[in-house]
Amino acid sequence: MTAGPLTSKERGQWFLHQVAGRTGIGNLAVSYRFPDRLRWWPAQEALRLLGARHAALRQTFVSVGGTPTRRVAAPDAFEIPLDIVGAGTDSVPAFDELVAGLTERPFDLAAGPLVRATHVRLPGGSALVVVAHHIVVDWLSLGILAEDFTRDYTRLAGGDGAELPAVVPSFHEPRPDAASVRDCVENLAGADSAGMSLDGARPVSGSPRFSCGMAAVRLTDRGPLAGLRGEMRVSDSVVMLAASAALLHRHGAGADLVLGVPVNVRPATAVRAVGFHVSTVPVRVRFGPGTTFRDLVAQARAAMRDILAGRVVSFEDVLEHAGHRSADWRAPLFRHVVNLLPVARGTPSDGGGVRVHRIGCRTDLELTAELGTTEVTLRGWFGSEIHDHDEIQAMLRRFAPLVAAAHATPDRPVADLDITSPEDRRLLDDVNATATAVDEATLLDRIHAAARTWPDHTAIVHGTTTWSYRHLLAGAERVARQLERLGVTPGRRVGVVGHRGAELAAAVLGVWSVGAAYVPVDPTLPAALAQAYLDGAAGLLVPAGAAPEVAVPVVVDVAELLARPPDTAPGRPRGARAEEPAVVIHTSGTTGRPKGVVVGHRAMVNVVGDLAARLAVGPSDRVLWSTTFGFDVSALELLMPLVSGATVVVADDEVRRRPSALLDLVTQRRVGVVQATPTLWRELAPVAAGRLTGVRAISGGEPLTAALAEQILATGCAVFNAYGPTEATIWSTLATVTAPVSEPVTIGRPIANTIVEIRDEAGRRCPPGVVGELWIGGTGLAEGYLDQPELTGLRFVGEGTARRYRTGDLARWRADGSLVLHGRADRQVKLRGHRIELGSVEAVIERHAGVAAAAVCLTEGPHGDDLLAAFVRPAREDDPGDLVDAVWRHARDRLPPHEVPNRIVPVADFPLTRNGKVDHLGLAGLLPTTPVTEPPPADPLVRELIELWRGLLGLPGLGADANFFLNGGHSLRAAELLREIDRLGHRVDHETLFAAPTPALLGKRLRERTED
Repeated sequence: MTAGPLTSKERGQWFLHQVAGRTGIGNLAVSYRFPDRLRWWPAQEALRLLGARHAALRQTFVSVGGTPTRRVAAPDAFEIPLDIVGAGTDSVPAFDELVAGLTERPFDLAAGPLVRATHVRLPGGSALVVVAHHIVVDWLSLGILAEDFTRDYTRLAGGDGAELPAVVPSFHEPRPDAASVRDCVENLAGADSAGMSLDGARPVSGSPRFSCGMAAVRLTDRGPLAGLRGEMRVSDSVVMLAASAALLHRHGAGADLVLGVPVNVRPATAVRAVGFHVSTVPVRVRFGPGTTFRDLVAQARAAMRDILAGRVVSFEDVLEHAGHRSADWRAPLFRHVVNLLPVARGTPSDGGGVRVHRIGCRTDLELTAELGTTEVTLRGWFGSEIHDHDEIQAMLRRFAPLVAAAHATPDRPVADLDITSPEDRRLLDDVNATATAVDEATLLDRIHAAARTWPDHTAIVHGTTTWSYRHLLAGAERVARQLERLGVTPGRRVGVVGHRGAELAAAVLGVWSVGAAYVPVDPTLPAALAQAYLDGAAGLLVPAGAAPEVAVPVVVDVAELLARPPDTAPGRPRGARAEEPAVVIHTSGTTGRPKGVVVGHRAMVNVVGDLAARLAVGPSDRVLWSTTFGFDVSALELLMPLVSGATVVVADDEVRRRPSALLDLVTQRRVGVVQATPTLWRELAPVAAGRLTGVRAISGGEPLTAALAEQILATGCAVFNAYGPTEATIWSTLATVTAPVSEPVTIGRPIANTIVEIRDEAGRRCPPGVVGELWIGGTGLAEGYLDQPELTGLRFVGEGTARRYRTGDLARWRADGSLVLHGRADRQVKLRGHRIELGSVEAVIERHAGVAAAAVCLTEGPHGDDLLAAFVRPAREDDPGDLVDAVWRHARDRLPPHEVPNRIVPVADFPLTRNGKVDHLGLAGLLPTTPVTEPPPADPLVRELIELWRGLLGLPGLGADANFFLNGGHSLRAAELLREIDRLGHRVDHETLFAAPTPALLGKRLRERTED
């Protein structure tokens, strides 16, 4: 091996070392365990012979004019350093931790040596740990070094003397021919690694740590693999590649998948050549709706045929030809590697074991398969910044059922293959084992029972007004008598419009007392919308204030009615029945026509009873009634305390609008349960100042971010995160949130008598870990949409116990059986080819100390292009310009580049829907309307940098915010750029360029350095 230029993959390793060398990501390690104490001189001499035999170990790489160049030391001028350390235990975890510490220590590529050894003295013997940089070895090289060292050490330690090292000829890899590279680049056209992440993968933000974890499963039955190999007449490698692609696809990696496949490029004449001679080849696999496993095998066979024919083009070759076209430089072409090469598993002649070690993962996941005679060990090496061990372990367990299903029906679409593992079935059975007995007593019956037990207990307190249970039910009976006199019969609907208070509660219970269903109407609704809510209603109850201008048969002024002398008619009103409708709650419809959701008494009993039990609400409790009456959760605040003998504390709208006043009410009335949307919690938590200590806090109606959850917890609350659509009656799942809180915040498990399923677009059940649409079944399901049978049939599917409501929300099961939301399809946007979940961007921005709340939307920019706009409500009175800059830096350091907002706009308040949620559709109206112009930058240094960008990348239209790596820049062009910047009188390294990849950012950084 002679001095000279590097191969494309060596240049890639050199560039990675410049950017992230301090992490040790480029280091590989192998350990040899020996039963006896290693002797120093034989070990040192055996290491010397390794260096003499294999020239690759003697390499160093220096920068000449910004270009990496190879140097090779003479055998007699090279020595592998040998250190000695002691270990107090023989345990494998302790040993692995020690090896990790030895491995992560970085190398100096220019100074060398790029290999080192450590003798580890163990209580039960010894181990030799050899660490080398990937630029001079690959995994196969480690096996060769293990064999050579063991042989030489054994002879030297036995006194026989070692054979003189027969120098292994260096292997010089030929460059791939230009036609092969062009063909590969054309084959990969349009592939986007941003869409290849597995479901549940966390985005890597800032500078990646490359931390690594490993999960493994053992397949004890090789029969299905062997059967597929025989039927398809292909090798094990082809079957494994096809099965791995299918597994990744079924876990959300997309329908257009690129896999990295390591290939040993050593020819038969250089099988023992040490060096970096494994190329990772990008293999594209496409899935259509009907793609079968046989189709996948055909694609894998074609790829392997090209590789065996010598058409090996590494991903580094592709990048140097086509440039980086991904925002994630860590995974520019693919996120997953399928390694079909054998690993070093030799055994030293004295009985010690040989193991390879890794401390980091550059890709999201690398799958390796160790094919034994009767079984297969499947390992998944994953980036622990991106995935969790339990999630990857669960995915690997689905490999066996996938292969078995493919073997049984190879011509069935891959999407239809059952990949559910036995562990999955047990988990799903467990989380949906929610059946509990529910009697026929309605909530009205239970409130009457509470009144018989505590007739004089305070039922409702509102300002200076206090009603006992006796008083409340007497008022409800008078309302019911009046409705009966007006001809309201069971099964009819009666509107109730008004603000929260005792009269409103009496009106609701009065409607139920005649067997009717109430229709809550917000008094602030426009008259036309209120009329739509009340079409077909038998009457309207107005507890207080003026009635809206609507046409209904009768209007009852409840306050005036209750001021009359008591009704002395004998008997009691009929009451409610479990099988009848209880309430019709309206939600917005996509066509503009509101949807009236008909909820039955059984459903109401189920959710109110379950939440009361979970929150341990009892007669001594006080529950805040603060939510707008037209919002379904308002019913829980009213009814949960009343069925428990507790007290309802009313917060009127004026108090609710002032966080400090609302908190004062909580303190003064000793409120124990507070329910609010995250929008309101963002107002309350920062100013709580001890006023929420001990409160049971329910958050729901919008996604709860980890930052906000931690804020609420810090007030001393017990925090519960609830989820549920109106169509499944208020709440369907509940989670107890504890610190530390991670994103996304779990919504917990189903409540009593509730079934939750995650299904794909075709309605098939998804296994845990896979994102799909959340379907809900059970007692809590609404009866449907009022007078909209077609819409009811579309959203409510199935019959009887199999009836489900399709929520439209995206979610997945975690390995522990809890649920996490992944937004709605309508809040998932695509920007410049990248899928973005807006809620996740908001969660990151809200972690900035200067931000009280954030809302993000996609909007049109001044030139007709799409922009990601973030609207932030400041947490304090900072300079708006300073806040914008600080939030942008915060987001840049924590989000992938394509998720960093293009516009950040401080606002006093967000537009809200009538239910108190953020109106994301109305956010764009907060953008400044003044056109944005982009004059040439005033800074002459930035102008010079722009010209360098344009010249090197061949793109004359680039501006001050053009990201070098998103416009065709790669390691070689980066080296050229650094040389050109050096000529301007500024020394810049690769790490600085990665951190500031635009002319504007780099110019600012260079100016700051000059000023310092």
